[in-house]
Parts: sequence; C-alpha cells; structure tokens
Amino acid sequence: MTDKELMLKGELYDPVGDPQLKEDFMRARRLTRIFNSLTEEEMERRMEVIKELFGGTGEHVHVEQTFHCDYGSHIYVGEYFYAN
Repeated sequence: MTDKELMLKGELYDPVGDPQLKEDFMRARRLTRIFNSLTEEEMERRMEVIKELFGGTGEHVHVEQTFHCDYGSHIYVGEYFYAN
C-alpha cells in the first residue's frame, strides 16, 4: 500500500517517502505562493488559482489571504463559501 493510500485511509504515513505525495505537496505550495502574491485587483485570477488548488468549489467562493494548506486537492467547498 502506498503512503498516499495510507493517508487517505487516515492511517500513519510518510509524507516525504512517497513521490506522489511530494509532488502533490509541491503543487500546493506553488499554487498557494501564487495565490498569496496576487493583489485585490486580481480577484478573478485569485479565484482561478483556488479552483485549481481545491478538489472542488462552488461558483461563488472567496478565500482571504494569507492561505496555506498541505495538499489542497482534498478541500471541497460549496456555493457562497468564505474563508478568512
């Protein structure tokens, strides 16, 4: 069983030892860095990045900066979601 499979089952896993988890983690770091660097005038781009980062979102989603997560792809939010 891979470390990613163990993680998804809620069991102990090694996040550094699994190449897929490392790739997913680095993807989330890259996207959160991009998101956190965008200005208020770039709201449309900020939402594009969040929609790429999260596993699923509704149409009306607002996330305040500064935002951090480990993987992002396991985050699902619905309509009219707001996080600060």
